[in-house]
Amino acid sequence: MKAHDIGMLPVVDNGRLIGVVTDRDIVVRGLATGDGVTISDVLTRDVVVAAPGDDPADIVKKMSSADVRRVPVCDGERLVGVVSVGDLAVKAEPALAGAVMESTGPTR
Repeated sequence: MKAHDIGMLPVVDNGRLIGVVTDRDIVVRGLATGDGVTISDVLTRDVVVAAPGDDPADIVKKMSSADVRRVPVCDGERLVGVVSVGDLAVKAEPALAGAVMESTGPTR
């Protein structure tokens, strides 16, 4: 994560999304508890997802409601990508990204 400057990784099993792990998950659930922790121990399983055809405004609502800045994109159960606030700012309307930034914490 550090090498690629990313804060969230989707966790998949045979292409099926089973959760995500964030830098915060690793620190709060992993490092704080000590040695012998695996990704399965720290990942977030209850994940808000988007579909490839979702409207950006709907994704913003999901992000704001869940207090997250990144959402996995799934076609059924199969992970096909991740959309971030930055993606929305660059590829959709910048005002949408601003709405998420205003409603989420500084690093989520």
